[in-house]
Amino acid sequence: MSLNGYDVNPEGCANVIAQIEDDPARPEAVASLRDGVEEAEFACMGGSGIVGRALAELWQDTMAQQIDAAEIRILNAVNGVREAVSIIAGADQEMADAARASLAEIQPTSSGNLS
Repeated sequence: MSLNGYDVNPEGCANVIAQIEDDPARPEAVASLRDGVEEAEFACMGGSGIVGRALAELWQDTMAQQIDAAEIRILNAVNGVREAVSIIAGADQEMADAARASLAEIQPTSSGNLS
């Protein structure tokens, strides 16, 4: 499919979407980050525990929310690409069908001479 000088490859897009959706790196990175923050929290609980509590609040009030928002943006982008590719593929099919129909109209229906 060509779109304003760009060639849209539905199979290539589907492969990229599958890689994004099936990529274990994002959840693993989040788990690793959470583990690091928890380790820092526990390490800082001595004394008054202010730093440990601040780290807990940082995770809960900022980092976890930002991670969730990023995941939503990723999923929205994937769904947008999927929908756009589907629309483009459908439009290409409609154009191909219309071209075939037009060609069928101008081709002679009999097997007579074309002189």
